[in-house]
Amino acid sequence: MSESIITDFASIGSHLREIEGEPPAPTCKACEDGGWEMYGTGHMDPHFRECSVCGNPKGLPCP
Repeated sequence: MSESIITDFASIGSHLREIEGEPPAPTCKACEDGGWEMYGTGHMDPHFRECSVCGNPKGLPCP
């Protein structure tokens, strides 16, 4: 039995990469261009600080 077109995620991903192109690699490996890094967990929440490597140059809000 052939796989359903709806669940053929590998094929869907391949076609999307053809259309959109490969996403650019993150320039900051510490935060993956998110601008924030998690440095610890507290009571029921993680703690974030601006990335110590890139300093959040895009001014992204805390996650």
